[in-house]
Amino acid sequence: MKEIIAIDPGKTGAICRLTLNTDFSIKKFVVEPSLFNKKTARFDSNNLFYFLRPSTNKFNTIIGICVEEVHSMHQMSAKSNFTFGRNLGQIEGVIDFCLTFPIFGNLEISYLQPKVWQKVIKEYFPLELEDKWSKEVALKYAIEIMNKLNLENKDKIQEIFYSKRGRFLDGNVDAFLIAIAYYYKHIYYGTDSI
Repeated sequence: MKEIIAIDPGKTGAICRLTLNTDFSIKKFVVEPSLFNKKTARFDSNNLFYFLRPSTNKFNTIIGICVEEVHSMHQMSAKSNFTFGRNLGQIEGVIDFCLTFPIFGNLEISYLQPKVWQKVIKEYFPLELEDKWSKEVALKYAIEIMNKLNLENKDKIQEIFYSKRGRFLDGNVDAFLIAIAYYYKHIYYGTDSI
């Protein structure tokens, strides 16, 4: 089976693994809720390294790795900007290290800006929603996509997108949507024109 890995690098970010069937249709997905160690509030490179390994068996192949291309904002403090840049650099470093192994072939990291992946999602899954993108809108798209694609784990929305205490995990939703956008932009449709 083929797999796509998508990463939302924010502080509440997450990693998503899409598993594809042999006909390249989407079978299921797994989301790892956080890239950050909750005790130290620092990036957890072991978690990312573990997740990048092909899942379940040696016959699975990762065919795409996508990271959300985000930038620091002018209203952020210097410390926040520095931390953000350091974390993104660590993510890229772990991925680059993993890509040195022959199992990954000649993969490269792809980047999708938020406005680009949101546009792809809106194009392939049109919903009558407000124009402004928000966490609530993203969740509605994620639920719609899970139901439309009839994914194996579509009945676990509460477990995937909410913590055990009921807190909304927007990083999980974004990582899932980034993976879906990457799939439709590069695998299903196979173009960079969007």
